[in-house]
Amino acid sequence: MNHEVQNQPPPLGDIDLFSSDRALREAVEREGAGWASSELAGTLAALDARWPRQCVSLAAAETERFAVALQASLLIRFSPAAVADAFCESRLEGDGGRAFGTLPPRVDFQAVIGLA
Repeated sequence: MNHEVQNQPPPLGDIDLFSSDRALREAVEREGAGWASSELAGTLAALDARWPRQCVSLAAAETERFAVALQASLLIRFSPAAVADAFCESRLEGDGGRAFGTLPPRVDFQAVIGLA
């Protein structure tokens, strides 16, 4: 049974969600993710194009990707290089899995273990 959804706002049309949100742009730069600005702008445009049906699942997936990017940024700035490298190799490069023992072989395991 199909029905018309009436409790959702209409698509935003020609509004550029990234460019029009100064606080978001400043936060992206401040947190060291300026390299992802164009991708974020494209993602926000895609969200509006898919509005409202696919918006929630796309937003959840993008939120996860940006959370991982923020984790990487924090590790790069505040942790030993071996730890940051292992995280980036496994989470950003796509060579490792998320399960224990699935890091790529080029990770400096001895350096990471030495920090324990």
